[in-house]
Amino acid sequence: MSSRHYELKYSGIADEVFTRIRARVDACIGKYVPGTIKKFASVHDSLRSMNPEDWSNAAHSCRRILKELVDKLFSPQSEVRAKQVGNKTLPINLGEEQYINRLIAFVEEKSSSRRFQEIVGSYLDYLGNRLDGICQGAHKGTHSTSIKKEEADRIVIYTYMILGDILSLIENASGSK
Repeated sequence: MSSRHYELKYSGIADEVFTRIRARVDACIGKYVPGTIKKFASVHDSLRSMNPEDWSNAAHSCRRILKELVDKLFSPQSEVRAKQVGNKTLPINLGEEQYINRLIAFVEEKSSSRRFQEIVGSYLDYLGNRLDGICQGAHKGTHSTSIKKEEADRIVIYTYMILGDILSLIENASGSK
């Protein structure tokens, strides 16, 4: 077969995979976190803009989406958990602003797969650190809060994929498919 044939076949892989994931996630969003639908619509509008401030707003909306999700699934707690990292024990706070820690705790409680927990946890750590950096910069009034469109796109996709992973845990726990 020609290289053009393989190029065309390869170019459709990501689209096909994302289409399957999107159908599954979209079927669950309205059921479990209906408020995020309007937020994703706002994110879409922000990403279509040519203004870098709108791209930063898309990232802020992703933070709010994740926080809204975890507030429904794992409310803030005064409990401090311990996490073993190497030979050190680190405290893990689960308060109001530690929404990523709470999401990770939820995933750890609901998933029996250690690998799933590690993968989703690492994505949550990365995304949470990046979103918090953007938000902290905005609160301090720095000029570093504008992000590139490519990064905003990536944050939105990661948020959507993580939302899908977490919603799949809920669906599996409820016996739905």
